[in-house]
This record gives sequence, structure tokens and C-alpha cells, in this order.
Amino acid sequence: QDHTKLYDYGFDEISVVKVGGVYVNIPGVGGQDDIVTLHADEEYLVFPKNENIIIEKQIIVPRFVYAPLETGTIVGRIDYYNGSDLVYSAALTVLEDLLAK
Repeated sequence: QDHTKLYDYGFDEISVVKVGGVYVNIPGVGGQDDIVTLHADEEYLVFPKNENIIIEKQIIVPRFVYAPLETGTIVGRIDYYNGSDLVYSAALTVLEDLLAK
């Protein structure tokens, strides 16, 4: 029973914030499609319970991309800040192939 109390205590002392799970569309040039969808996987960040948490995101991508692009190609990133502190950065990757015309 002591381990159960310790487990419960630990989770009472933290806050969990979900980030990611983001989809971003940008123009594709020279491809069979005009739009490329980028994706960042979902993740969870853990903070102390008493910390003031205000998460803001900054998406960094080019204005457009050229075909061809394969699924999984890193095209940009998404940064998460708690105030002025960068707390997490994730790659934005191509969700589906962009085939050339």
C-alpha cells in the first residue's frame, strides 16, 4: 500500500500538458497536388503542479515547397514556449508523398 500512496502523491504533484498532434497545410509547387500537409506527433510535457504554465506555440515552415517530397520528410518545426523558455520542439513532416507532375 505504501507504493500506491507514493504513486498517487507523485501524480498529485505534476501537471501534464498535451502538445503536438498538429496539422499544417502549405502550398506545393510542381506537384500533382497544390497543398502539402505537414504533421507533428502528439507528445506530453510534465511540469511541477505549482508552476505557472502558459504554453504558446510557434510554427516555422517555408512559404511553399517544391515537388517531389516523400512522406516523413522534415519541412519545418513547431516550438512550444512556457513564457520565454523553449520547453519542446517537434519536427513538422510531410504526411503524404507529393509527387511531381
